[in-house]
Amino acid sequence: MSIRTGGNLKWATAADPNVVIWPECSQAFVNILAALQARGNVKMGPQSPLTYMFDAGPLVNLPLAKRPPREGYKTPHWFPASFRPVKPTP
Repeated sequence: MSIRTGGNLKWATAADPNVVIWPECSQAFVNILAALQARGNVKMGPQSPLTYMFDAGPLVNLPLAKRPPREGYKTPHWFPASFRPVKPTP
């Protein structure tokens, strides 16, 4: 099975819609990763932009989200992230 990952959605954090994880992704991609997270199968964590470039592809053309202000960003900022599998507990 394969899904189209690219699309016209912006995946952002729930805490701040201007902290963007992926700026151009498909609904199917978001649904699958969200379900895997909810079940505890994958964990999202920060990724350095350089590692992201080598692993995932081109860098996102947004300023980096380094220290989000309490009231949130006024404009979109990129949070480079990666997903790692979580070992099931016996």
